[in-house]
Amino acid sequence: MKRTLVIGDIHGAVKALIQVLQRADYDSKTDNLIFLGDYVDGWGESAEVIDFILGLKKKNQMEMRHPDSIICIEGNHDQWFREFLSTGKEPQGWTKNGGKTTIDSYSRFAEAQPNREEAMDAHLKFLRDMKLYHVDNKNRAFVHAGCNMVEGVAATLEYLMVWDRSTWRSALSGGRIHAHSELFIGHTTTCAQKLKKHMPEFEIQTDGKDYVTVPMNRQNIWNLDTGGGWSGKLTAMDIDSKEFWQSDFCFDLYPHEKGRN
Repeated sequence: MKRTLVIGDIHGAVKALIQVLQRADYDSKTDNLIFLGDYVDGWGESAEVIDFILGLKKKNQMEMRHPDSIICIEGNHDQWFREFLSTGKEPQGWTKNGGKTTIDSYSRFAEAQPNREEAMDAHLKFLRDMKLYHVDNKNRAFVHAGCNMVEGVAATLEYLMVWDRSTWRSALSGGRIHAHSELFIGHTTTCAQKLKKHMPEFEIQTDGKDYVTVPMNRQNIWNLDTGGGWSGKLTAMDIDSKEFWQSDFCFDLYPHEKGRN
């Protein structure tokens, strides 16, 4: 059956991305993908993440899939990186929040390319072509950070769509999105939440951690940032069935790195 898989913040962990797609049994001929942003900054393979997604897109083109079979939402870290590539200047706070690993990743990546300029142009185009949000035919909305809870993503300032944390704070306090049937976000890691017995996540999380490493659902809002850049895992979820698949802990996949910790 045709599925749409939504994937949380990757943060340079291409090993986790490959692993979670394999575990979800992703089929490029039938499945759709929606990435919620933050492809870079964290683990040491930011360039490889974007190159891998470009490869998925190229394969979809060869298979005559619709362009929206892979949708890439922009995250705040992607915005920072695009600004750096476009201006040559490091945005304030970027290198202290994972940007240094992205610079290092791209230095290695560029040196390995037979046509360096062409490869870097393709990556910059990817960053410039990302969408701020997506709304599907069932009025489900997808955005990196958050949106106007009453009027929805189309009525939200660009800055808030990539940087907002109030949407998830509101959801944790009982707020719901009124403009859309469901909202899928990343940006604010679930690992910041202590896992407690009264929480619905307690019944489904089996990894022994005392913080949340599985997708969180409050009202009609889903948080898919399960800490792939930090102390958690990367998650892919079927937006219809809500079945989800996860990578190993990213710190196990990159044992000699610190990620964004």
